[in-house]
Amino acid sequence: MHSNTVGRWYSIQWHMYAGPFGNAKLRQASAHGIDHKRINDIVTVGKGALYDGPTPDGLWWFNANARSYP
Repeated sequence: MHSNTVGRWYSIQWHMYAGPFGNAKLRQASAHGIDHKRINDIVTVGKGALYDGPTPDGLWWFNANARSYP
């Protein structure tokens, strides 16, 4: 397993079992509408790493099979 060199990570999360984000199509549309690179450029001055899943590798709950929407 690759260890994470930074002890901090940021994520945008929504409750997917109720309310508007219970709709998978809305979650997918929201995910496509977020400019991840731009957020990285602002929050970490472009020094953060972008991952294709909900958590970066190196965390104990990391799942290599979990992926973002295509």
